[in-house]
Amino acid sequence: MILRRSLVTIALLLSCQGVNAATLTVLGTGAVEPGIRSAAEAFQKATGHDVRITIQTAPEVKQRLEAREVWDLAIATPATIEEQTKAGLLIGGAVTLGRVGVGMAVRQGATQPAIATVEAIKRAVLAADAVVLSRGTTGVYSEGLLKKLGLLDQIGGRLVREDRGSEAMHRLAQGKGNELAFGALTEIASARDEGVVLVGELPAELQNYTTYTIAQMRQAPAPDVAAAFLKYLNSPAAKALFRARGIAE
Repeated sequence: MILRRSLVTIALLLSCQGVNAATLTVLGTGAVEPGIRSAAEAFQKATGHDVRITIQTAPEVKQRLEAREVWDLAIATPATIEEQTKAGLLIGGAVTLGRVGVGMAVRQGATQPAIATVEAIKRAVLAADAVVLSRGTTGVYSEGLLKKLGLLDQIGGRLVREDRGSEAMHRLAQGKGNELAFGALTEIASARDEGVVLVGELPAELQNYTTYTIAQMRQAPAPDVAAAFLKYLNSPAAKALFRARGIAE
């Protein structure tokens, strides 16, 4: 049903445009990857336009935008999108894709610790053989949280950092012993087939939601198709696809 609504929405968006098939390039961050890939697949199926998505960490996306690389669309936090819009790299009219929270994960078969309270989180971290994080937005937040809770110095060399959230989940899946990871809920869900299990979301007093937005670049190689895809991403059909992949509005 979601896919059918998506196809109808896209067809209505493009029915009067007469645009030849094009290749869209999208630079974005990993936390919303499941949603944007689902939306791109629906868009491609309905229009014939190819959507090529490059996923990087938030700092890498920011760096590439500041280097004035040319893409059709960019996904980042609202602060980065606003900054690059003011700098003239992006045009106005950014679309909010959704927000993603933080969870804790363990390898399948490992003991799942209690994490409902701050004290439970502390016990779980201190008992872990390793704590795995990414260098992306969620990893940076999680490391700051560990420092705030007074745990960072205590775990010392047991802290493992991987560049991307997907790599952190892969490291957890391939590990051994009593290890855990903090990660974006979407990245944890995407690693389920690798043997990664979501223990749960962080308790409310520790939780952090990161919002992601998408905007068109001023020098987009395929501006008409980029604008159509952006309009589609703001439709109820596309938002349903994002919700289905765990990305909240």
